[in-house]
Amino acid sequence: MKRQVLKIMTLAALSPAVMAQTSAPKMTTPVQTSTVAEKSLFRQIKDSAFDMALNMETDTKRNAENKVDGFAQTNRLLSSYKLTANDKMSLDLRSTHNKLNNTDTVNSVERSALKYARKGLMTQAAQGVDLSASAEYRYLPNSVARNAKNRYSHVRVGTTAARSSGNFAADVGLFYAFNQTKDKDSAPNRATSNWYMPLSQSYNLTDKLKTSLTEELFYSNTASSVQETGSLDLTAEAGYQFTDDFYIGLSAAGTPVSRTDGTEAKGWGKQLTYGVNFDITVF
Repeated sequence: MKRQVLKIMTLAALSPAVMAQTSAPKMTTPVQTSTVAEKSLFRQIKDSAFDMALNMETDTKRNAENKVDGFAQTNRLLSSYKLTANDKMSLDLRSTHNKLNNTDTVNSVERSALKYARKGLMTQAAQGVDLSASAEYRYLPNSVARNAKNRYSHVRVGTTAARSSGNFAADVGLFYAFNQTKDKDSAPNRATSNWYMPLSQSYNLTDKLKTSLTEELFYSNTASSVQETGSLDLTAEAGYQFTDDFYIGLSAAGTPVSRTDGTEAKGWGKQLTYGVNFDITVF
């Protein structure tokens, strides 16, 4: 009986109908092939050393009477390439869109920045803190901005130390920038260099809900030592990470300390700005 069953199965398998079904090539529509190829290419790029992200931030603007009267939108396209596990080159392209009521809309390509960064100079596991360093060249493509600031570009170098524990993380940076000025003699009171010290603390309330507080200390130097300025900016933000590639944050920001030649500006609490930002990871 076993041999007869095997014989019947063999004959059935060799029948013309079955042979036609098994030997016929599997047909795939051009649309399916194209979709699969696109997904495969996208995955290859996403898994490569190349990264791209888009940040869009919209903040309120105040008029001369200190009333909210418009908005400012900043768009950033950030591309980076990992040279090694610890070294990375990045390009930051930034444009702005400013609109106050009863005034013309101002669109500008604000700046482009080429940056080299290296992490792992120190690690939290070995030394108790993660330490990184960076150097970047910032160019002002807009001629109006170059004339207003009396510079073409500036070079900024600095270092950042970070530490995390559970849902809490904090970091502090220190950066020095020197400007490529257009005309030092005609504008001696324009900034020639500056110091910048950002500090931030963040806490994840859940896997998706995040909060952060950022303090930014800034001090600029001038060739004449006149109109040198210093400021402290505060920004509080709460946001939600919808997916690994999409984040929305709501923020409030102000400048509690602002000095020019020792004269302090007051009333910062009335000058708060409010904003919303979107972070989108492309690759």
